Amino acid sequence: MSPEGMVGLRATIDDVRMVLRSLSGDEWAAPSAATGWSVKYVATHMADLLSILMSAVRGELDTDLGIEWLNDVHATERADWTPDDVLEDFTRQSAEALSVFDTL
Repeated sequence: MSPEGMVGLRATIDDVRMVLRSLSGDEWAAPSAATGWSVKYVATHMADLLSILMSAVRGELDTDLGIEWLNDVHATERADWTPDDVLEDFTRQSAEALSVFDTL
C-alpha cells in the first residue's frame, strides 16, 4: 500500500477506535443505518472484514461463500460478544492489518 494510503488507513482506524471507545451501552445496542444491524454488529463486521482482507492478501482465503456472506456469518457468530470484546477484536485486527498492508 502506498505511504499515503497507510496514513489514511491509520487515521481511519484511530478515528473508528475513538468513536467505539466513546459509546455507551445504549449506543452499542442502537440500530445502525444498516437495516437490522446494531452499532455493535457493524463494529464486529468491520473487524472481521479486516481479517478477511488480510487472508485474501496473503492468498489464504478459501471460501465459496463470497466475502459479504462470509463476513455476515462471522459477525453473526460473535453476536454474544460484549462491546469490550468487539473493541478488543477491532484493535487487534487493526494492528495486524496495518502490519500486513504496510508490506504491500
